[in-house]
Amino acid sequence: MTGARPAGPTRVAAELRRRVQGTVRVAGEPGFEDACRPFNAAVLRRPQVAVQVAGPEDVVKALETAAAHGLSVSVRGGGHGLDGAALAGDVVLDTSALHGVAVAPERRTVLVRAGCPWGAVDEATLPYGLAVPGSRVSAVGTAGLILGGGDGWLSGCHGSTADNLLVAEVVTAHGHRERVGDVAELRRAVADGAVATAFTLRLHEAPSRVLAGAIDYALDDAVPVLSALAELREFPGGGFAGVGALAMRARDRRFVLRVLPVWFAGAGEVRRGLAVLRGAARPLQDVPVVTSYAALQTALDPCAPWGLRRAATPEVAVADATALGTALLDAAGRAPGPGAYAWIGVRGPVRQWLVQAGSQWRHPADDAAHHTWITALASALTARLVRSVEGVHR
Repeated sequence: MTGARPAGPTRVAAELRRRVQGTVRVAGEPGFEDACRPFNAAVLRRPQVAVQVAGPEDVVKALETAAAHGLSVSVRGGGHGLDGAALAGDVVLDTSALHGVAVAPERRTVLVRAGCPWGAVDEATLPYGLAVPGSRVSAVGTAGLILGGGDGWLSGCHGSTADNLLVAEVVTAHGHRERVGDVAELRRAVADGAVATAFTLRLHEAPSRVLAGAIDYALDDAVPVLSALAELREFPGGGFAGVGALAMRARDRRFVLRVLPVWFAGAGEVRRGLAVLRGAARPLQDVPVVTSYAALQTALDPCAPWGLRRAATPEVAVADATALGTALLDAAGRAPGPGAYAWIGVRGPVRQWLVQAGSQWRHPADDAAHHTWITALASALTARLVRSVEGVHR
């Protein structure tokens, strides 16, 4: 609408209310803040209008209306993106009401509507003994997870969530409902303004029992423990899915190298693997537990509460355990608070540790200290190491 004066949010909202079945809100109305509440409290973006769509046809109408008024659109599903991109548009399409999971166990597929949190997928598929590699935090939205890659506990066995995408249903920027066949095509469509509304994913046999828990080590022992992690990832059978983390223990506020020793394997392999970890260095705490895969999938939920300020780097691939251990020890000594962390995965068959530095905190006055710490750790890694890796943690 060249030369036309943009319509105000109240006028746009009124038009949307006439056209869509879902709920439309503007600032000051009940529910608007909840519809626009970011997972990362440091994000200050707020749209003009929030539309909680009731189905694909609402997406079509909302896109048409926004285009007619020259307004940008963003999409909010689970809302867990740290950058706040879900709230960057003039109009935000809230897909959280697009719930529903349909399991086809005989075909080993599952149809997931775009607003489902990942926990809803597990709840639907696990009673059939089936699962898709998915988020380690159950509240993460399915759409953002797939578009970001989707690294989970089962990824070492069955690839990322995106690797298991069979079909995605989208509404294009021009209002057409289409199906796309892989994640690359899906990303291209979304980059061109399409909105994903549903996904069909490949299912795999879910582990019946899992060894999980936590084993803590002094940071002075980081090098042999990191080497043990890499060795375990090279065990035949691919049953080890464990990761490491620089984390502060609540009990004594001491930073440690924590190993989350996740195994999908038989008792003999687990015993051999635990021997490797325990032989690398003497643990400060050693509490592996046998649990269910369902419990494993929600075990990290308390580590990702809403309402905190957050920042994190992309992953960096590190090829030198000594350099990584030195960087972690130095970072622990300068940590600005208990929420500072580094997440450490392992990529095989080449020995590389995938490291993501991040932090979470409460007060805006602490922003500079946490950002400085994260940047310093990332710089210490990239100064010596290999290369940045596309982030897949959502």
